[in-house]
Amino acid sequence: MLSKGLAETYKKRPNDPKTYFAKFLLNYARSLDTPVLVYQRHEAAARMRTERADKLAAIEREKRAELDKQADEKETQHRFFEKLERSNDLQDNL
Repeated sequence: MLSKGLAETYKKRPNDPKTYFAKFLLNYARSLDTPVLVYQRHEAAARMRTERADKLAAIEREKRAELDKQADEKETQHRFFEKLERSNDLQDNL
């Protein structure tokens, strides 16, 4: 396909060969837009969107789990220090 485009550009000898070749490539790409290819592209895009959403959901779950873990640690520390403050003898809770 590239060689065909380059050959045609060479034969035509346009004033602006880069633009001519670029247009050739675009026209060639448009000619490939068959319903099957369009469907395959849409399916691939949908699959990529789903994978991205799944990854974002997994990241959100990990963040939530980390926040829950931190909250649990803070609560444990808070209970420990409350218990320590209520203690008559500091040695009995250590």
